[in-house]
Amino acid sequence: MNSLNPISRIDFDKAYEDHSRVVFRVVRSIIQDPGLAEDIVQDAYLRLFKSIELITEPEQVRPWLIRV
Repeated sequence: MNSLNPISRIDFDKAYEDHSRVVFRVVRSIIQDPGLAEDIVQDAYLRLFKSIELITEPEQVRPWLIRV
């Protein structure tokens, strides 16, 4: 029996490619410094990696990243 959460097998490169622009735009609407906005987006992906067990469906990735 495979005990891994389905999202734990997510392709993080694909998740970044699929969602990073939207996440960056949301952050930039709040933070005017583009460098700081990039750092925040990277931090969000690091948090995603560390908290992957909280996400049960691939469709939850983008909302989770924006909320973080």
